Amino acid sequence: MTVIICGSRGITSQDVTLRAIKASGFDITEIISGNAPQGPDQHAKSYGRLRGIKVILFPARWNSEGKQAGVLRNIRMAEYAASKGGACIAVWDGFSRGTQHMIEQARQHGLKLHIHNYRRRKFNAPTQE
Repeated sequence: MTVIICGSRGITSQDVTLRAIKASGFDITEIISGNAPQGPDQHAKSYGRLRGIKVILFPARWNSEGKQAGVLRNIRMAEYAASKGGACIAVWDGFSRGTQHMIEQARQHGLKLHIHNYRRRKFNAPTQE
């Protein structure tokens, strides 16, 4: 199955992304990544490459598309995954607007969707996971 793996860039633990992948139960044969410089996008690339799974990158075109580049990239990823009958795994901190938009696109394009909610620990604050 073609699966978008995306998430909030502030989620730096690869273990969180790996737990999300496992919890999804999806049989992943192709990974789509938005290629953000850190977070679940990079974890997805590593996961795929270590397991011999094809990884397709959809980097945002900031130079040519300006401020809308992330939104347009998310739409392209959702359209591609939908054309393959795919899915989306979103590792979300509850705040990232980019991840929220990708979740909305996944729903609009009829993708199977697994949302892994992750709350980062704050200094002297209780953990929610």
